[in-house]
Amino acid sequence: MPHHQAVRILRDEISEENLAIVQRFADTVNQQDLAGFLALVDPEVEFHTFRGVERGLDAARCFAEGGAPQEHYLTQVVHEQAFDAGDRVVVFANIQRRWRETGELGDETRVGVLFTLRQGKVLRFQVFRDRQQALEAAELSQ
Repeated sequence: MPHHQAVRILRDEISEENLAIVQRFADTVNQQDLAGFLALVDPEVEFHTFRGVERGLDAARCFAEGGAPQEHYLTQVVHEQAFDAGDRVVVFANIQRRWRETGELGDETRVGVLFTLRQGKVLRFQVFRDRQQALEAAELSQ
């Protein structure tokens, strides 16, 4: 059973609008809402992941479908903390994989994600294994 965790926000450091955009991004991935997901990304969106860089709406479709349920486990993206950097937002996320039958946590990966926003949509999504690198890429420090 998927678990939802509220995003812990430093209220002085992030706009509610930017927070809502990046949270909806995670929600649409978690709910496998492809139409909702595609509505949140810019047509020129770039995905910088561990597999490389992919661009455009076809890349967005592949990214969203990559989180589809597997036979034995469900994947859930949980935002733990967010930081504002103007038109960019850094999110500390936890990618959880839970066993379908028991809901027990099987695996998790903690990452930093840098979102670049343009006109209320995600223009660039960059994932970092080291959360500090995500902050540095946004010219923030913790």
